[in-house]
Amino acid sequence: MTHLSVDGGRLGYEVAGEGPLIVLAHGMGHTRTAYRFVAPRLIAAGYRVASADLRGCGGRKPGDWTARQAGIEAELRAPGRMTALRAMLKTSPADAGAQLAGVRCPALIIEGSLDPDWTDPRAEGEAIIAALPAGVGTLRMIDGAGHYPHDQYPDQTAALILEFLGANADV
Repeated sequence: MTHLSVDGGRLGYEVAGEGPLIVLAHGMGHTRTAYRFVAPRLIAAGYRVASADLRGCGGRKPGDWTARQAGIEAELRAPGRMTALRAMLKTSPADAGAQLAGVRCPALIIEGSLDPDWTDPRAEGEAIIAALPAGVGTLRMIDGAGHYPHDQYPDQTAALILEFLGANADV
């Protein structure tokens, strides 16, 4: 792991592989290890993969679920982590949504069909696509997945990412 110095601290990150760069960003309360099952598949397919810890930080459970949860809890006990998490919780979906119209590169949205965070996960994904500039967004659903399809179905998630990258290689 390498660290990047930023105002107020350091961010951990890892970069592995050779080829075009893919940056994987985790969700709230997780760490760069959220894509630990997907990253090796992307690296094996010829990509350079960067996974970074964001500041301060389903359905079918992966095999390492208990250990992973313990790791997340330990990360949140580290000095300053809960303060950063509380600051992230003060934002609303509107804060992120307001930035979607400014996206200029192709964007892949992967939703689990059983994501408990949304009444209708497909409609949530379609709303994100609609807020992006025309033609920029692609929505893919993983049937049976909850909020963490990359943990639950890493093979399907990696396949969707690789398909998307292949279709957008010249962009």
